[in-house]
Amino acid sequence: MADQYTSMQAVAEDALAEFHNQCSLIMAANKDVQPQFLTGEFDKGATIKVRKPNKFLVTDGAVISSIPDTTERTVDLTLDTRKKVVMDFTTQDLTLYTKTQFKQRFIDPAVLQLANVVEADVALKLTQQVYNHTGTAGTAPSSYADLAREKAFLNKMGIPEDHMFAMQEDNYSSLISNAGLQNSFLPALNQEITRRYLTGNLAAMDIMHSVLMPVHIAGIGDPTATPANGYVAAGTVLSNIASGSTSTIITGLGNGTTGTFKKGDKVKFVGYYSINPIDTSITTGEPFEVTITEDAGAASAGGEVTINFSPAIISDATSPYKNVDSQILATTPVYIASANTGAGSTTKVAYKTNVGFYRDAIQFAAPPLVIPKSVVPAAAGRMTDPETGISIRLVESYDVINDKTITRMDMVYGVLINGEYAVAYLG
Repeated sequence: MADQYTSMQAVAEDALAEFHNQCSLIMAANKDVQPQFLTGEFDKGATIKVRKPNKFLVTDGAVISSIPDTTERTVDLTLDTRKKVVMDFTTQDLTLYTKTQFKQRFIDPAVLQLANVVEADVALKLTQQVYNHTGTAGTAPSSYADLAREKAFLNKMGIPEDHMFAMQEDNYSSLISNAGLQNSFLPALNQEITRRYLTGNLAAMDIMHSVLMPVHIAGIGDPTATPANGYVAAGTVLSNIASGSTSTIITGLGNGTTGTFKKGDKVKFVGYYSINPIDTSITTGEPFEVTITEDAGAASAGGEVTINFSPAIISDATSPYKNVDSQILATTPVYIASANTGAGSTTKVAYKTNVGFYRDAIQFAAPPLVIPKSVVPAAAGRMTDPETGISIRLVESYDVINDKTITRMDMVYGVLINGEYAVAYLG
């Protein structure tokens, strides 16, 4: 039969094309780092340096009182993840089906599984590492005002104009079906907006909606506290937090309380505000927040627990990277964004997470994976997209005992999240 796959290279080409079709979040990411991986082959563990934007401080007068050191900031993007799909089909399958039939029965389902796992991993990393948020945990967005609020927050944080808005599927359905949104404009315009999915365009954002946007299970904070306005009280800061810190001790929690802070929790320090990233002399009017980077342990006998967070708290007025209006002092109350209800509740309540972001919020690289030298050329295929740099490898091996061809589809990739280019919308 003429219309059949004749090599793994042809299979790899179709597999990569289908992978692109299935990954809206990854396709919206910044993949400019790929050229650094284009020379040679790679495997898990390879690392490159990614430069972060430089910032400078504006001062008064003609006299230069001091010359600050300009040190370029870099972060590591590591190829830390390998994913694979193993397929087992007979030689009869290869000769029985046409190329189109074989693709539909074997390649497309395998790529769909691979793409969903990789996309879900990126979505989880994004929602856990973004630190600013709007919306109320446990309350779905329901009006154009909610979208406008997200856009306004993105603008306040100096995030470039070409925003994306990745919404959890239930939140998106709730938004477009809500009467509050549909009645925001004239009836004829409301109908056209809903029919053509133009809601995001009105807020200068492109909306993507996905079942892969994760649900976050929040920490319980202080189990004796009464939640207010989408937050749960979670003790107080033990000591003044030094500029540059990424951890601190929280006190005032119950002895032995577990699950107080969970990775991905959005935490605010009451009374402190974030700084405009362009002009560090003014605040945004939004609470200063961090995201918890790892689950906190049980509170000690003194009701204390150490939290680790991102970004680093920069309160130094002479730093161009200042992000909070002043040093965070001891006894400052700490609140967790949470959908928990009722004082004394120890239930860890889940809420859906949406994210408005600029492409630089996600750096993604999936360069060519090594092809083992022992594999004959016809039994291996590797396709790298010239525009995105994303690569997929396929290798087959014949099982002579059972007359089967075992084929594996592999990808190695790394993800780097820049939380400063995103704002979560809790739903």
